[in-house]
Amino acid sequence: WWRKRDWRSLLRWCLPSTSEIVAMRFSVIGMIPLASTLSPSVTASVRAGNVRLETSGGVVVEIHPLWLRERCLSDSSVDASTRQPLHGFHEVVDGLLASNATTSATELVVGFSDGHSSSFPLQDILQEWSGFETTPVQSEQYEPPVVQTWNASLRFPPEVTYEQVFQPAGRMKFLSSLLTIGMTVVTDAPTEAGGCSAPASNLSH
Repeated sequence: WWRKRDWRSLLRWCLPSTSEIVAMRFSVIGMIPLASTLSPSVTASVRAGNVRLETSGGVVVEIHPLWLRERCLSDSSVDASTRQPLHGFHEVVDGLLASNATTSATELVVGFSDGHSSSFPLQDILQEWSGFETTPVQSEQYEPPVVQTWNASLRFPPEVTYEQVFQPAGRMKFLSSLLTIGMTVVTDAPTEAGGCSAPASNLSH
């Protein structure tokens, strides 16, 4: 799938309380478009394992280390041509923390508690944090299809066969239906072990 992450589910998984984090996000950051407030001075520090960014304009953002680690595009983290992750997110060390963080005019460099170091375009990090709906990670552009609401009149959800999922046209139909109406029926699927993992692996690459 696209590496277009839902920050709500990520925060729900890696932080103590979704309601607490949502409150923090909007009370600390407000509705300010962070990228537009960037000044020549953006400082970085580490606070309780999180990365804290502060602009000279007074905008403060605290970012969880897992949120940053997922966006690492180094050769040890993603495929150079596709930006597909080389490791599952569950493989990241438990209790990951940020150990140090520095900024230059254009980059944020973060060292993690497992010894890994990542460099991020500073503008991209702030842009995604304030506008995650339109800021993809894996692709340069992200234009999802328009969501279609439905009711009881939808008697027959879109269908593709198991084999079609592995073909370009079938894969496109499968993904488009998921993104627009939220469902696709896959028929003729095998009952043997591994029947679900094969198309999942195919779709995720």
